[in-house]
Amino acid sequence: FCDLERLAACSMASRMFRSVWSLLRGLSRTRISQSVVSNRNSFLSVTTLLGISGCALLGYKANRDGLPQPLPSILAAGETEKTKAKISRREKRYKEFASKMYQNEVYMTPRDFMESLTKDESRLKHGYESINEQTVLTMLKGTPTLKSGGTHFMRDTWNNGLLTYADYLFLLTTLTKPQRQFEIAFRMMDVDGNNYIDKSEFVQVEEAVIKQRDSADLQQHVLKDSTLVKYLFGQKGDQRLYFKDFLRFIQNFQREVWEAEFNQYAGGNPTINVEDFATILLKHTAYNLELVFARLPPDNDRGISFEQYSDFCQLLNNLDDFGITLTIFTMANTPVTPGEFNKAVNACMGKPLDDIVVNTVFRIFDVDGDGKLSNDEFLTVMKNWKLRAFKRRDAKAEGFWQDFRACIKSEIRHATPMESSK
Repeated sequence: FCDLERLAACSMASRMFRSVWSLLRGLSRTRISQSVVSNRNSFLSVTTLLGISGCALLGYKANRDGLPQPLPSILAAGETEKTKAKISRREKRYKEFASKMYQNEVYMTPRDFMESLTKDESRLKHGYESINEQTVLTMLKGTPTLKSGGTHFMRDTWNNGLLTYADYLFLLTTLTKPQRQFEIAFRMMDVDGNNYIDKSEFVQVEEAVIKQRDSADLQQHVLKDSTLVKYLFGQKGDQRLYFKDFLRFIQNFQREVWEAEFNQYAGGNPTINVEDFATILLKHTAYNLELVFARLPPDNDRGISFEQYSDFCQLLNNLDDFGITLTIFTMANTPVTPGEFNKAVNACMGKPLDDIVVNTVFRIFDVDGDGKLSNDEFLTVMKNWKLRAFKRRDAKAEGFWQDFRACIKSEIRHATPMESSK
């Protein structure tokens, strides 16, 4: 089936390209387009624009019904199709994976939170578990504190913690930010400017985030203290959160999430293979993994370690800066090779990525096999992956569209020069 689809894409691309090419060859014999066709490079630019932009749009429109759709939304009891449209993707995901209900409000456990990042579907099929006040008090009483120096907040409170929707949004935000933004975030949360955050300031910021970005009706704050609040500010809520502790918490939290994603494929081994790495990166896209695997390096016995995977995740958290660096290469008309890619990484992070990671990334996104990176494709997919499925699945699916574009490029490379008008 894949071969037939590729043949159809190439056939359409070839026919459309040759039609446009023949039309412009005819125009080149007149003086109407003399200024355009006098330079073959200029002509190729026009042809590329017409052939790729116009024809590919038709190809995509004809095949869009075959693209995979986003994850199905789940409506809570009593919701209607009218209210469904007002619910954000984050709220849907929270409701889908939350497992506890207290006084008619739903809450996540730390386990629920981690599974919402690493799994496509919730393990729960029979609704929420209703808990009483005594159960809530027992769960919160066992919360460790940041001062105790724990590095596995989620695993230490796995099934014995409660996270509000505000906690959920806060943790998601800290997961995707580069380290240089942590101090800015801390200063914004330090409302009175006394160089530490107290419980009231933290809760105030969480509430503001909900009102600004999502539905304020999801929770009415029946639960005054959550596991996250207890962890950061102690059982009595009187501990101060200084920047060094705030920074340590976020770094440990990011690393814990990356470990969970890595271990899902490692199975207790110290490394994952390149196919697993590609699967993680393309998890929230419509790429055809079989086609991707066929492009990966044949000698992959070495594998990718967690530290190498962690370095790549840090790069993704600096993706905006990295994207600017790649854009500079594009503006300078310099193709992005593996070596140039790693130079850009080093400029953003202060250290390069391991060669096996860079080579694997290039094999994944070098669809036409020219040894160059598709910058836009890479940045789009990585931004989507960094947000853990909270964007719509990438419409630039592997398959028809990629084959169509590759064939357009091939036609341009092999096109014969046109006759200039005399």
